Amino acid sequence: MSVDSGGQGAQVALGEIRSCLPSRRDVDRRMKQGRDLQIQRRFALCGRWRCVTLEDLAGSIRLWTVDRRDLTAILSIWEDVRASVKDYDQSNIMAFMRYVAGFSEQARTFRRRRHSQPVHRMAIRLVTFDALHTLVTPRLPVYVQYAQTFEPYLGALDPAALKSAFKTALKQVQQEHPVYRGGAQEWWGDVIRRTAVGAGADPKAVDASLGEIVPRLLKRFSSREGYKLFDDSLETLRRLKELGIRTGMISNTDARMRAVIEDLDLIPQLDAVLLSEEEGVEKPSCEIFKRACERLGVKPHETVHVGDELDCDYQGAQACGLQALLIRRPGPEGEEERKEPGEDLTGVQVVPSLLQVVEWVQQQNAQRT
Repeated sequence: MSVDSGGQGAQVALGEIRSCLPSRRDVDRRMKQGRDLQIQRRFALCGRWRCVTLEDLAGSIRLWTVDRRDLTAILSIWEDVRASVKDYDQSNIMAFMRYVAGFSEQARTFRRRRHSQPVHRMAIRLVTFDALHTLVTPRLPVYVQYAQTFEPYLGALDPAALKSAFKTALKQVQQEHPVYRGGAQEWWGDVIRRTAVGAGADPKAVDASLGEIVPRLLKRFSSREGYKLFDDSLETLRRLKELGIRTGMISNTDARMRAVIEDLDLIPQLDAVLLSEEEGVEKPSCEIFKRACERLGVKPHETVHVGDELDCDYQGAQACGLQALLIRRPGPEGEEERKEPGEDLTGVQVVPSLLQVVEWVQQQNAQRT
């Protein structure tokens, strides 16, 4: 079966895809090797296989080493499959992933044939940044600030237990109620309650004091009281401006982040700010990346996105046609970054600081032909 990015995907049915797939053994082997941890996390924890979205697939598709140039065709097919099948299960998803594996191999063969042709690079005109752990970081670790706020009501809680409980609670609520469904205050109230109880606090005491704890924490994390900029954030944005590069923020956060970056004097340095609660969509959805580019009049391939999350920031941006850089700061500054245990960064473009982003953009634009 031939596939291109010009719309033939609209004619591809799920049965056709299944009929031309590599064997399931290849998928099973990769699963046993742990190569699809991102898929398991994005899909299995979703609870319902029917809720798999195009963006979920795109965020995990790198496990098949699919080149970014192939994604337009692949994701076009997935859109059509998803639209035409009212109810589908794990077998549908794995079938499609087996198809992707086959398509990837065909694409690599094709690229080898045209390897000698010159590559024309486009100039970078826009750099978008994630907010938390990229431009902005908690003034103190989140679990420490939670402990300080909890103590008058719940007593001293073990810091290590709080740290673990917060990460677990945040991940659970993000999966159960994406895009701050139900409102940010209720959403964070759920995270805060789960964190306290998960760290060993008495559930009755938590429920009795939640009405005071939640407003205090929401207020604290709405300004410079709870957050600060990394030392290189402002300098990076200013240097990009001097180069004539536009800048923006794309963040999976609630509307309070706007107040935070305004309090930290970051707003004047950004040409656009897109927050998931305000937009009603979150990374790795292509829609939020697309909106950022459209609002600033820049094409996706002229944009690079920088963030700390491998799936939402790096893989998500690449799947949507942007270039991407993953931030991994050395030492204590990088401790709060979103990292999965045993993450594989092979082939990932990693920068140790935001100032390296400026250098990367300069190099890319200097190599333009």
